[in-house]
Amino acid sequence: MTSLSKNNSRFHYAFVIAVVTFFVLLASAGVRNVSTVLITPLEKEFLWSRSNISFAIAVSLLWFGLGGPLSGSLVDRFGPRRVMLGGLGLIAVGLTAMLWMNTLWMFHFTLALAIIWLNTCSAKFASILRCHFVIY
Repeated sequence: MTSLSKNNSRFHYAFVIAVVTFFVLLASAGVRNVSTVLITPLEKEFLWSRSNISFAIAVSLLWFGLGGPLSGSLVDRFGPRRVMLGGLGLIAVGLTAMLWMNTLWMFHFTLALAIIWLNTCSAKFASILRCHFVIY
């Protein structure tokens, strides 16, 4: 009787994965787009030119594009869970390091460090989510 009531449960673990995926994708989109919002404050705080800040953002876009094949090969080698957790950790390290930046090269480095690992969080979560809803 208990096994019958356990099978009739409508709550599935895939819904937890879906909620976590939503919030991780939301956070990664925020991290990706926050650099464009910070152009004016960075100009005023550090007296950098808009072209230097825009160049750093363009380089981070290049790293974002190059991070896709890198993250794909890492997922094949180590598995999606390890790569995504490592990617989230490196994004956090890059964003935390931005708190202590005071030169332009530090901005380039920390932004690239945070942005390159966004690919590990965005596309891979969608593929993992698809695997959990096979039953439905």
